Amino acid sequence: MRKVLITAIAVVAIAVLAVPYYFGIQIEFNYKKTISQFSMPGSFELTVTSYDRGLFTSEAQLLLTFDIPPGTTGSDPEFARMTRFVFQDTVYHGPFTFAAGSFNGMPAPMFALAVVDSTFFFEEEPDVIAQLFGTPALSTSRMVVDSSGAIDGYMWGPELTTEAESPFSIKWSGFEGPFAYDNGHLTMEATGGGMEINSSQGSFKMLGWKSDMDMNRHPFGFFYGGSSGHMDGFFLTEEGTTMGGAYGIDFSLVSNMDGDLMDAKITTTLESVKVETEEFGPARLVYGMEKLDIPSYLRLIERFEDIFDELAMVAMSGGEDQSFVQTIGPDGVDAIDSLIKNSPSISISELTIETPQGLLEGSVLLGINGNTQYDLENPVTLITALYSEFDMSLPTELAKRMAKSSSEGQAYQQLFMENPDAMPDPSEVDKVAKKLADQQLKDIVDQGVFVKDRDRLRLDGSFSGGKLLLNGKEIPIPM
Repeated sequence: MRKVLITAIAVVAIAVLAVPYYFGIQIEFNYKKTISQFSMPGSFELTVTSYDRGLFTSEAQLLLTFDIPPGTTGSDPEFARMTRFVFQDTVYHGPFTFAAGSFNGMPAPMFALAVVDSTFFFEEEPDVIAQLFGTPALSTSRMVVDSSGAIDGYMWGPELTTEAESPFSIKWSGFEGPFAYDNGHLTMEATGGGMEINSSQGSFKMLGWKSDMDMNRHPFGFFYGGSSGHMDGFFLTEEGTTMGGAYGIDFSLVSNMDGDLMDAKITTTLESVKVETEEFGPARLVYGMEKLDIPSYLRLIERFEDIFDELAMVAMSGGEDQSFVQTIGPDGVDAIDSLIKNSPSISISELTIETPQGLLEGSVLLGINGNTQYDLENPVTLITALYSEFDMSLPTELAKRMAKSSSEGQAYQQLFMENPDAMPDPSEVDKVAKKLADQQLKDIVDQGVFVKDRDRLRLDGSFSGGKLLLNGKEIPIPM
């Protein structure tokens, strides 16, 4: 009996040690496999920089790097620090994960493949962030991984308040929300309390917001699907007076894939926009794209990144200029050909803004006819492959207001040149600006850019086969 008991205890002890070890191996495999799916060529890269597997827990570190286009501020060391982030993860091995305890008030489940507690922060704190906020974590999260590898998690973004003495103060109210990932399907929700910046001259306040997404991963590494967001608004005050703001802001994105081709539509709406004593809105903007060959698009981005370095070397060495086709090379030419043959298009299918003077509305469509013969060495032939349709309609009073506003600087300069010894009188500036605006509107109507339609100005145009039509009349284009 004693031998049986000892044997049973030994078996249990071995199981207690062996099972977490086995789970640790499976977790490491799933962990690295999942992370490999979260990089997008030309946008960002997520890599596992270290993974130290223990018996009951493991420690892992990830590096998230955002790609910055060559020749931009990405070469500035301070800006570059804002593109590199670290995830520090503690991985608790299953099957008994209750030992992970509570994290930000969230208890650990009794059983799971793993529980992962993560902290997200800058790889190297930018000076401006360190001076204002110290060295805080940007977010924390807890993830529960089930036996199939599916992830359910919750994230928290901490409140941030300026620590250093400065002429202004900043308070970020943080955010939180759940997320899940299962076999390429990502869902996420977040809500935040907004942000407030105060100084002796005034303040900026961003009100509460929320967002959500439901996306699927494409084999090429990017995500598509749906996402939406809402912000209660933001406004700016100066010496206690509200100077302007926007309220009731909504955003939505819907994208679909047909093979390698993406269609997407982005809709933004605002309930109202206030500028001093005037109020605009509601407003609506719908932007979209169709038949964008994503693999070719990503290849072209990568090729242009290489081109920048190559051109820099040629310039430094004093080498001869190359033609466009020679510069982009066979890979670039092939990517452009693949993009064009699918006849992609982009559009603003709806733009409406309610103004004090009336409704402004318009739309634009721009596309490429993939059946058109073209030669990349001759840009004119590529222009003939383009087609476009566009229209705009706005109240004449609004056009006068916009023209007058754009003419005020010219009016001020004109009066100052006439009498440099005296500051232009505001009433005279207003009078001259109105006169200049009236002449501008008369010119664009006389030239046929806009046509009068009772109390509105209207524009309708199209471009196809190298021909431009404006309000029914062909406009010569020098080529």
